[in-house]
Amino acid sequence: MADADDNYIVNCKVYADDNSTGLVSSCDYYYLITNSDDNLIKNCDAERHPDYFEGQNPSRHLAHQGHGFVVQGLRSGDQVSTGNTYSGCNALNMRDVILLRGLDAQYNTFKAITSEIVEEQETSSSPLYGGYR
Repeated sequence: MADADDNYIVNCKVYADDNSTGLVSSCDYYYLITNSDDNLIKNCDAERHPDYFEGQNPSRHLAHQGHGFVVQGLRSGDQVSTGNTYSGCNALNMRDVILLRGLDAQYNTFKAITSEIVEEQETSSSPLYGGYR
């Protein structure tokens, strides 16, 4: 979300498992608010395909380790990111769960954010990642 104020994003999910072109296709930022004020992101999930572990196919590792919930303020003057809230969100398999970028990302709130790293499971009812969840 760029240059947008007073929005609500509720009950959304972002998944990434494409690594077909390495860093070009591997998802970098899952939820990004940049140069925006007073937005609410609530009960949203950011899920990155789990890395494969020793003995498994390394070509399936995602090239980028991911940034889950991000507020960015890189301009000066009135183009800052303030008053944004992430609430009740969950990140799976992210390197950076919460990330503030730039001096103009100020006075933002992160509450009840959970994070976990899960290993690949070959049995799942989830259709994501070819049955992995």
